[in-house]
Amino acid sequence: MKTIIYPLALLLSSCLQDNYIANPNDYPASWIPNILDKFQEGRNRFEAISMTFPENLILFSGTLSDSLHFSLNSILLCRQPASKPPFKQDAFKTGLQITVCPTQNLGMFEDIDSIPPAPQFLEKSTEIDSLATIRDYNKWISRKRNLIQAIPVIICNAGVEKILLEQQDKKLTMIQEAKDELGNWRPIEYWIFPRCGYSRAPIELFPNDLILTRIIRYKGDFETDLRLKLRSNLHVYYSNSYRGTIHKSQFNLPERVQRNYSEDGKIGKHTSDMFFLNY
Repeated sequence: MKTIIYPLALLLSSCLQDNYIANPNDYPASWIPNILDKFQEGRNRFEAISMTFPENLILFSGTLSDSLHFSLNSILLCRQPASKPPFKQDAFKTGLQITVCPTQNLGMFEDIDSIPPAPQFLEKSTEIDSLATIRDYNKWISRKRNLIQAIPVIICNAGVEKILLEQQDKKLTMIQEAKDELGNWRPIEYWIFPRCGYSRAPIELFPNDLILTRIIRYKGDFETDLRLKLRSNLHVYYSNSYRGTIHKSQFNLPERVQRNYSEDGKIGKHTSDMFFLNY
């Protein structure tokens, strides 16, 4: 474990690569909070053999204040009013600014969506076997977990009007895309809208408010440009581009997804549009 205190300006300024982001003046450092970092960085990048479902759990949503307390799973905000707005308002700007910070290394568990095992029942009974259930749970909670590298992403409302952002169980409807060998942007992640059982309430993002999340840093033998694509309220937003590596097989959907969402092995246009946020 380690403790590092550094200003958010470092997180932002480190993202300002000459070829991959517009105007650095959009991110002034005149007022910045401190981030208290108390977790292990991910050491290994994640290798995928096909498209994956995105991991972009919302770590924080709200107005910035003096300090952000950063842990492995969440960020707690000191909610005192900010003395100055951290981002410059511009009446001519609408929409979101999505900033990927590839030079910063965060961490996330590879099995972040793992859930506890189901309860065990006594033989020929509807009564729960508490000893077996506790045993299985303790085995699950003490399992070895792989901490992989993650890239921080800052999503800011740089306009003057409130924006509603779609979310699904604290995840944004957002996927990573990459350029193929011909220079065309293609998805390397896919989105699935469940039929029930998920929280879908929108997030209100007021002017100068932001969301902080993180995305998987992939590893592969194909170096290319990547970006984020976010869909919300019938609008599509893209992030700055960033360099990375993937496997070319990540342009393909997993076979199990193709089987589950098609009758003849081919994904229909409607399903494809939903997967890749083109609806």
